[in-house]
Amino acid sequence: MLSQVLKTINDHAMFKPGDNVVVAVSGGPDSVALLYSLYSLKEELGIERLIVGHLNHMFRGKEAEEDALFVKDLAERLDLTTVIERANVPQIIKLTGLSPEDAARRERYSFLYSLAEKYNAKIAVGHNANDQAETVLMHLLQGSGTQGLAAMEPVRGKLTRPLLYVKRKEIESFCKENKLPIRVDPTNKKDIYFRNKIRLKLIPLLVDEYNPNLVESLMQTSEIIRAENKFLDKQVKKHLKALIEKKTSEEVALSLKGFLKQDLAVKRRIVRECYSNLKGNSQNLSFKHVEDVLKMVDASQVGSLIRLPAGIVAKKTYGRLIFKFYSEKESVEDFFYLLPVPGKLYLPPVQQVITTEIINGRKPRIDKRLLSGNSKEVLLDFDKIAGKIYVRNRRAGDRFIPYGMKGTKKLKDFFIDNKIPQEKRDLIPLVTCGKEGKNIIWVTKLRLADNYKVSKETANILKIQVENKE
Repeated sequence: MLSQVLKTINDHAMFKPGDNVVVAVSGGPDSVALLYSLYSLKEELGIERLIVGHLNHMFRGKEAEEDALFVKDLAERLDLTTVIERANVPQIIKLTGLSPEDAARRERYSFLYSLAEKYNAKIAVGHNANDQAETVLMHLLQGSGTQGLAAMEPVRGKLTRPLLYVKRKEIESFCKENKLPIRVDPTNKKDIYFRNKIRLKLIPLLVDEYNPNLVESLMQTSEIIRAENKFLDKQVKKHLKALIEKKTSEEVALSLKGFLKQDLAVKRRIVRECYSNLKGNSQNLSFKHVEDVLKMVDASQVGSLIRLPAGIVAKKTYGRLIFKFYSEKESVEDFFYLLPVPGKLYLPPVQQVITTEIINGRKPRIDKRLLSGNSKEVLLDFDKIAGKIYVRNRRAGDRFIPYGMKGTKKLKDFFIDNKIPQEKRDLIPLVTCGKEGKNIIWVTKLRLADNYKVSKETANILKIQVENKE
């Protein structure tokens, strides 16, 4: 096993003489094998110092405390510096709503990177070939693109994975042959987490029934995809450089015309790259987010806006596609859509869906709470509407007769009376009719126009519903 670890370290230039290395040690077979491997190769690699890092996630009470003591004793036997800390991950989960796996991973890496900063060191973690295979399958089942299927890199900045090409069985044999003490986390044997289910159920099934060399095949797949990703990333950066018209820490603006000429695969990667330029990475940017941006660019009005995770928005303006951090002062430029009746309309600028339905027949059973228009649904007299129905945002000079009133009121005054912040007013869709949608029928979720309300004479009712797009 040591020869494979040394080859991996040299092939990927993980360490250079004089480096300090923080070794993440949980006490399990992988991390213990990693520690002893690096300790054995320390002189040959010219590593200056090994620092053992252990984080108690506080999931398992006394057992976790015993793990920490075990790691401390292990490091002391090797005369290595040990740093042991606690993170109340169960409490973090309650506060953030993160999954146990995600919360634990975030805290663990935060701890390791803080040690790397303190000791001016690189980081070594014990991910092995089986972990890599599990990661590829996880990402495949979650609908990941090629970036997810490339899985874990041997080196990512300060983070290294010297055991990445070693199988779990080889690690266990190494520990047994060298009589290395280990701790076993009982939760690893329970199929309570997604990764555990893949490890304990799916992979054994695939190995037994379909491919006995599954781990090698998945490792090979990740290697191929990772190499191709690097090539594609270089190509995309060349295209992106030619498209950028403005770039700051707060905004990336592209030539809209140039962007539209790109192939679909390049467009998707450009969207991810622009998002990463602002956030630092593309985590939480899903396939759906990227597709929403592309749909907006292809089909939506100038001024359309898509909200993305981490407070970032993509906005279509005259001649530009802009990625920037959202501001409460951000306004949406004019939009204007034909509303199908019956049917459904998606509004990219405000990330909402409007659904319409005609209810025929006199004196239907009516929910009176839906008559005034102050909720996400409204009922109105369909026969009072002449011509087509549209959806737009506000315009200068807009007036309407609010439900329950006799005379007209300026829309601006209506917003003021209802304490609608100025920066929110362009985000409120208006259902309208008449020439160029001049006549306001419904200020969505706020008020129906009185001249379209349901009466005793109403023969056909139009039901309209507005919902945020998930």
